[in-house]
Amino acid sequence: MHFTTRSSSFIMRYVVLHKQFCSKSPPQLPEEPTTCCMSGCANCVWIEYAEKVKKILTDSDSKQVAQTILDKVQDPNMKAFLTIEFKSKGL
Repeated sequence: MHFTTRSSSFIMRYVVLHKQFCSKSPPQLPEEPTTCCMSGCANCVWIEYAEKVKKILTDSDSKQVAQTILDKVQDPNMKAFLTIEFKSKGL
């Protein structure tokens, strides 16, 4: 069976997160932010959300957590901003 890079990346993230959630009682993740102004603030609610999720999912790879969060953001400019911010913060 042949998978594209994007689908295999999604499958890998799913498997890692599934293993983490199924190995113990699932952690309670915070609600996704709804107050983003899309202007690239230094204290962006998506960056704060990513930091909280990373603390909860301590066993997960930072890149997988960041990519999972980026998949939830629709605006391409915001994705670019968050990608740079996540890299600078080690998420």
